[in-house]
This record gives sequence, structure tokens and C-alpha cells, in this order.
Amino acid sequence: KGMFGDFVIMRSNGMPVYNFAVVVDDGLMNITHIIRAEEHLSNTGRQILLYRALGFPLPVFAHTALILAQDGSKLSKRHGATSVEEYQRRGYLSEALFNFLSILGWTPPEEGKDKLARAEIIKAFGLEKISKSSAKFDNGKLDWLNGEYLKELPLKQMISLLRPYVKNAYDTSVYSEEKLDEILAILAPGLNFLEQVVEESKLFFEAPLSVDEEYQEPLYLKLVARLKEEIQQNPAPDKEFYQELVKNLGKELGLKGKNLFMPIRQYITGQSHGRDLYALMELLGQERLLSRLAAWL
Repeated sequence: KGMFGDFVIMRSNGMPVYNFAVVVDDGLMNITHIIRAEEHLSNTGRQILLYRALGFPLPVFAHTALILAQDGSKLSKRHGATSVEEYQRRGYLSEALFNFLSILGWTPPEEGKDKLARAEIIKAFGLEKISKSSAKFDNGKLDWLNGEYLKELPLKQMISLLRPYVKNAYDTSVYSEEKLDEILAILAPGLNFLEQVVEESKLFFEAPLSVDEEYQEPLYLKLVARLKEEIQQNPAPDKEFYQELVKNLGKELGLKGKNLFMPIRQYITGQSHGRDLYALMELLGQERLLSRLAAWL
């Protein structure tokens, strides 16, 4: 009593203010628990008075600490996605996002176990276990957690989920549907979110524009020329052929380790590291490989 004076519930234009509207809305919907951010704590007293005045049962109120960015500031667009729709568009699974959000400001019962099924979370969760300190939104941890959920998907389902991302980004007609599925199958492992496949699949649709300066020396250009020559002479090169060819060229030119594999990978894919080199060469196909190698000679 005496904490508040008379406060406005309706503007002069007939529009209800937030505190009045939200009480009427929640009361008519028979809301029993209101869990919200601590910044709404100042509204609670007025809302309790309105609940009582309107004859609605008083709900349980809980106010949680804010979720902050890694630098301790409020989350904003500069920190990445800020809406559920954006995370959905980028290919984060609902199970992973639910799991991640549930452990922000709440410690799971089993120490060190962050990946929890929805049923486990519901069973173990309690308002009294929520931390009073603000949690920090760690995108890296979300990526890891989502990646763990993606690993559990059957390969056929994963390919089906990835296909639209690649088709929207590139002209996939240069590959048959069967070949495209093979490409997606080799790219699927290691993805943390579905949209990541766009960057990972770039090597199959765009020829590399540059290689490291150290690999532009005559010895490496000779490696490219010999690689092209041998591939051209084989009517149907496969993964095993490429593996044996690279091994033999290494002996012929006195190259081994990264000095052998890295220049080949860069000249063909534009990348220094990545998926199985010989599998990539087979999937790219003989014609595309020859075209890319010839461009450097």
C-alpha cells in the first residue's frame, strides 16, 4: 500500500496501456505462470493490483536474468541472428535450439552433459534452479550442439535438408541428381548448421581463382602438368586411380606430405584443407578436373 499512486491504464485516445492490456490478455487465457526477463520486474506490482481489481487468479511470476552477448552487452544484430526465424533459415534444428536455450542460466543435473533430450529437460527443469546471473549467448556452443544433433540424422534425411540450400545458391544442373546427392553425402559430416553447406559446396561449382604464391613455382606447375597428362590418358579415372597417381607423382617429383597434397588441393578446389582429396577429385569428374588444371598452365 502506498507504493503506487493512481496509474494510467487507458490513453486519451482509448488505447489501453501495456500493463492493462497484458493483464487482460493473460487473465482471459488463464495463464498460470509468467516467466520473463528481469527488466519487467518493475511492472509486476501494478499488474498484481490489476489482476486483483479484475478478479483474475494471480499467476506465478518469475523473472530471469537477461541473456547477453559474449562481450557482456545486450544481444543485437551485430552479434548474429536475433530471431528464431533466422536460426531456422540458417538450418539450426528446433531440438538443438530448445536444448541450447534451456541450459542458458540453468545447470543440467549431470555435470558436463549439455546435450539433453526434450523429455530430460522437462523432467529436470525447475525455476528454483535458474541462475540469478546473466547468461552469455555462445554461438560457438550452439554450433557445436546443433552439429551433434545433425550427426544423428539419417544420411538420406540430411541430404534432403541440404539440397534446397545448394540449389538456391548454385546452378546444380551441371550435375545429375544422383551425383549431387553423392556430393552432399561427402559434405554432410562436420556441418554445424545446414546453411554452412553453401560455402562447403562452393568448390564443386566455382573454379579456384588463386593459389598460395609458394605453389606457383616451376616444380608445382610441373606437378599440375603431369597430373593433367595422366588424368587425360585414363578413360574412366576413379578414386583409387587418383590415389595411386598422386602417390606416383610424389615419388617422380620428390614431393611428399603437405608439399604434395596441398598444392594439388589448392589448384583443384582453391582450399588448403577439406574433405578426402581423392573422393573430391572423383566427384568433380574428369572433364572438370582437366579444365581446372589447364587453367593454370
